[in-house]
Formats: sequence, structure tokens, C-alpha cells
Amino acid sequence: MSSRLEIPDPKEFSHKREDRIRIRDIDFQRHVNNTVFAEFFASARHDFLTECVRGHLDEDSKMVVADTRINFVNEMLYGAPVETFTRIKSVGRTSIQLEQVTCQNGRVASVAMTTMVHRGPEGGRPWPEVVRALAAH
Repeated sequence: MSSRLEIPDPKEFSHKREDRIRIRDIDFQRHVNNTVFAEFFASARHDFLTECVRGHLDEDSKMVVADTRINFVNEMLYGAPVETFTRIKSVGRTSIQLEQVTCQNGRVASVAMTTMVHRGPEGGRPWPEVVRALAAH
């Protein structure tokens, strides 16, 4: 049995990505399909890591998704843009937890927690201090 993720305040996040819902993203009731939520999170995660983390890592570093949890809070419907907010929630020796939230029309639609592992050719790599400093307090 899994516990629900805490619903954070999107105003506390500094990184935001905006997406538009496509017709192919919805079901017959005009609800966004649950798999599309995962796509919004993956795209925002890529942007966040590219813009905020990648530049602080060695060229041969890799960031690997080890685990993702998504809690669905409210429906999203076709027509209004979707905002996805991303931040580092915590940093371990070789892993980080990314916290994300999607919103539509100012209302939280879903929350995700993703564990990423920092790896090099030799295996797990510690995160540089500059990446550790990005963690939410």
C-alpha cells in the first residue's frame, strides 16, 4: 500500500514548463489520459535537468530514472494550457528526488516524485556540491 504524495504549492517552485493538450491526449469524456501526465512530467524533468543540472556534471555523466510515483489529484481537460513545475526535493550521495506538480487553470492536477541516479562509467557518482545546493529547503 502506497501513501499519497504531499501536494506542494506551485508558487514555491522556480522552474516551470508550459504545454498544450492535444486532441489525441484526451478520452471520449475530454479528460486527459493518465499516460499523458507522465509525458508532461518527463518533458519538464528533461528541461529542468538540462537547464539547471547538466552543466554542472562531467561530460560522461548520466542521469538515470530509478523510480517515479504519480498521484492524480484533479482532472485536466482539453483547451487550457498545462503548467508543470519541477524542483529538487532532496539529494543523496548518488541520487536525487525531483518533485513535480502539474496545474491547469491554477488548480493542481497531479503530483510526481522521481528518483534519479547520477552515474558514470565506473558506476554511481556523488552529486557535485552545486547540485546539492539546488535542493528545496
